[in-house]
Amino acid sequence: MEIKKTRRSFLKSAVAAASTTAVMFPITKSDYSLKASFSGSTELFNIIPTPKYAHIDKANMIELPTDQPVILGRSVGYRENRWAVIPLIDTLKIKSLERSNVKRVLEHSTKLPPVCILAGAPEDHVELSEIFNRLKRKLPESSIGYEGYLLSAGPGGVRIVANTDSGVFYGAQTLLQLVREDKMVPTAEVADIPVMAFRGVHAVFRNLEDIPLLEWYIKEELPRCKANTFILQIDYNFKFKGHPEIYEEPMFTASQARSLARLCRLNNIRLIPLLQCFTHQGRHDRGGYNAFLRAYPHFTEQLGKEVVSYYS
Repeated sequence: MEIKKTRRSFLKSAVAAASTTAVMFPITKSDYSLKASFSGSTELFNIIPTPKYAHIDKANMIELPTDQPVILGRSVGYRENRWAVIPLIDTLKIKSLERSNVKRVLEHSTKLPPVCILAGAPEDHVELSEIFNRLKRKLPESSIGYEGYLLSAGPGGVRIVANTDSGVFYGAQTLLQLVREDKMVPTAEVADIPVMAFRGVHAVFRNLEDIPLLEWYIKEELPRCKANTFILQIDYNFKFKGHPEIYEEPMFTASQARSLARLCRLNNIRLIPLLQCFTHQGRHDRGGYNAFLRAYPHFTEQLGKEVVSYYS
């Protein structure tokens, strides 16, 4: 795997490698590409991270029509799980389908339309079961687990096999990485499962002007890299209702926090706010006491000592 980096793309590289370490980084919109070898030929793909198995046939392209139905199996087809295919519907601009009207497969042998996108667990439909039996051995222990998926694209449309809505979401993200601007996609079979349960990054909030960039990052970059955790360090830059005396400018509001949390849920990301606590609350900030110590100086943990700020 050869990753072509641009300036300040360390963040993307770290997430693509599925690092378990929380990394402090500058968020920036920069491009990079992944060069990988699939099925004996080297092509330029954007499947991030590199799947356990992929057979991509760019000589046989299929069209994903905008009037095709999206069908969810019974295991993942409940209304609260339909967020998993929303990015797919939005990107492909499937016009005959409202987000709230994603169809559900009712029986294991339900007859499908000639072309459709079908997603669900192996037991939801006979076609999903056949794909699972054919591709499961490409994965460790022949299991798709909680977040794994199998993807098959062919003349009949697209099939995503997953046990959970999270797996469907990641399968849809891989499909989006294969779709060209003209809505054509190569005939493909992909099998993947995360190596690590925790796949996240750590960002520091310091400016209200960063919120649109944070939203872009949560919606576009983290799902593409299949990260599931976002640690947002806000420290005392928050309007605490119970302790208004503890604050740093600018202040992150509860409404803005709820908006980011909802966006994370829609992209299968766990949002973890980070505040300074014991052993960290006593450090100096920008040459003086931080907001907490200005309000409660007797809580300092380093009285009479110089503080060295570091991150490890």
